Amino acid sequence: RDRWSSQFANALASMAVEFGDRVAIMLDPCIEYYTSLFGTMKRGAIAVPCYNQFGPEALEFRLKDSGAKVLITDEKTLRIGADLSNVTVIITDDFKNFIRGHREKYETRTSAKDVAVYQYTSGTTRKFPEAVKHYHRSVVTLMPAAVFGRGFKFGDRYFCPSNPAWGPGLRHGTLSPLALGIAAGAYSGKFDVEVLLEGLQEFEIDNIGAAPTVYRMIKNSDLISSFNLKIKKMHYTGEPMDTNTFEFLLKTFGVPPHSGYGSTEAGALIYQYAGFKDWDVKPGSLGKPMPGVEVALIDEQGKEVPQGTTGEIALKRRGQWFRVKDAAVVDEDGYYWHKGRVDDVIISAGWTISPTEVEDAIQKHPAVLEVVVIGVPDKDRGQIV
Repeated sequence: RDRWSSQFANALASMAVEFGDRVAIMLDPCIEYYTSLFGTMKRGAIAVPCYNQFGPEALEFRLKDSGAKVLITDEKTLRIGADLSNVTVIITDDFKNFIRGHREKYETRTSAKDVAVYQYTSGTTRKFPEAVKHYHRSVVTLMPAAVFGRGFKFGDRYFCPSNPAWGPGLRHGTLSPLALGIAAGAYSGKFDVEVLLEGLQEFEIDNIGAAPTVYRMIKNSDLISSFNLKIKKMHYTGEPMDTNTFEFLLKTFGVPPHSGYGSTEAGALIYQYAGFKDWDVKPGSLGKPMPGVEVALIDEQGKEVPQGTTGEIALKRRGQWFRVKDAAVVDEDGYYWHKGRVDDVIISAGWTISPTEVEDAIQKHPAVLEVVVIGVPDKDRGQIV
């Protein structure tokens, strides 16, 4: 609620959390989480979302690296053994007391160019997680992907089970729908397919975005016939979707799942456009580049590769190619097809093999629930699958 986040912002001010200071949040999705997130941004401080299943080392790294002054968390975090001596800890049990008595209005003084969130990524350019800065204007830059890529429309009932500590859960599970006035649901606690399906039915969700693993779990549960679901739009990101799951969703709901591709560092890059009713979805394809961005496939020397040849996905930024570390190929219609991480492409006896394609083939076997394919050294062929 607006008044709760305003009270939170005023509470931060009372404890000398200044403009640009960092506030870490390590909670499952809950009212305290969203109050802290939006209250921090109102104050002009910088929110640092942390996954609630982090161990002590992961949490300590983010607290130290970000220079967080405050940590909003629960009792469970206090028991994992992390060094919290350099941060002020506010636990959910004391949350109401923390904001009680503070003014229910807060006058913001942030601008579009101010940093709103440090989103930690596993990183594609260095060994340790890296804080990617998201600015207040980032909400505006999310809109093309939200409206055209994911098909968000006023009146939608949207659900995203991805944790908001990660990019998809924060950007397109939280900020995008709320900025458009769309009702958005979130998942809290240990994941359970039946609980998810109950929620989709109870809240009459008609637009859902999730990782392909979630859709596979729904398919493999054999529970879907027990629920009256009203899904009209589906999209996925984070990993390729296998053919069996795609066909199951299309048959069950009568609409194809649309893929979205991007990264924390680069943003939304390539989409199957759920916002266009006449969009031709090619199963397994990433889709086509977003309007306004220049995307290409490049080789090791930074030169664009010919159509039909595997290259690394790259975004043109300030006149330079920014490598995204994923391999792909473009077909004759301009659709991009994911071929795995650049480091994961398997070269065996001169043949370039996509682990994604091998995984898709194995996934079709009825005895297989999940599969991962890697290349291992071989003295004769260089690598084997």
